[in-house]
Amino acid sequence: YDATTDAAISGATLEGVVSGDDVTLENATSGTFSQADAGTGIAVSTSMTINGTDAANYSLTQPDGLSADITAKELTASGASASDKVYDATTDAAISGATLEGVVSGDDVTLENATSGTFSQADVGTGIAVSTSMTINGTEAANYSLTQPGSLSADITAKELTVSGASASDKVYDATTDAAISGATLEGAVSGDDVTLNNATSGTFAQADVGTGIDVSNSM
Repeated sequence: YDATTDAAISGATLEGVVSGDDVTLENATSGTFSQADAGTGIAVSTSMTINGTDAANYSLTQPDGLSADITAKELTASGASASDKVYDATTDAAISGATLEGVVSGDDVTLENATSGTFSQADVGTGIAVSTSMTINGTEAANYSLTQPGSLSADITAKELTVSGASASDKVYDATTDAAISGATLEGAVSGDDVTLNNATSGTFAQADVGTGIDVSNSM
């Protein structure tokens, strides 16, 4: 498909010329499709002529029953890139920068669904393959096929969780730095994910000696 009705003809030979006459076949390599749009078995007409010293003694019958296909023109989506994201338990990916290349000038063809893609996994990782399902739309879209952008990848980084409500308890001196923690809850886990908070009831005083407002660290 090139938005024209131009057709290429080959193999035409002139038959029936009387031996010795100067008659040649002209305009024998071009024809006209009956439509410009993609299709199969499209009728092709010709406008062949004859020339030469004895051409006036002849008439020419155009070849009959010519047909050929107009196949869809392949378009590409270039410039696409996939964005890294924080883990959210889905394979949703964001795509940016995709532009459509190869459209014949003047044709109404637009790129659709160009900002979303799919990670090959939902879990955290680096260089994860991202696929796309871009489409084309518009008046002349049926004359085209679309090749998806290739080799897209991006990272899924770990989601940061927070511990809230934790408090350290006062204690009587016992020559250790052991501290008791209570009230700690985990916030930020994606709904449905199996994530639990461990080691949430113990901590470490910054000193073993008696004091007030002593810092307490933890290893949750």
